Amino acid sequence: AGLGRPGAGPALPRGGGARLILLASRSPQRRALLASLGVAFRVVAPRAPEGPDALENARAKAREVAARSGIPPGGAVLGADTEVLADGEALGKPAGRDEAGAMLRRLSGREHVVETAVV
Repeated sequence: AGLGRPGAGPALPRGGGARLILLASRSPQRRALLASLGVAFRVVAPRAPEGPDALENARAKAREVAARSGIPPGGAVLGADTEVLADGEALGKPAGRDEAGAMLRRLSGREHVVETAVV
């Protein structure tokens, strides 16, 4: 993973030099969002175990990355997680294509909850 958008330098926030965000997430969507905002960031894949609570997962990811990589001067560590719940059960991350397809079939046409937490 690199800094922000490929081929573009890091964004300069108002009032000073670039502030680097360490993104404690493997999500390509979160990378794309930060890049589209012009935020200077570097992905550090979190090693924290995940449970059924999005907020606790986001906190654990940010803490683990901060402990392992440090916090950039003037920057921050951003942890995020999303959980899908059906019938009150957190479904977790699908292990592969087949499991993802089964999960989508389970959710199709049914009420479910998607929780995202960012810390």
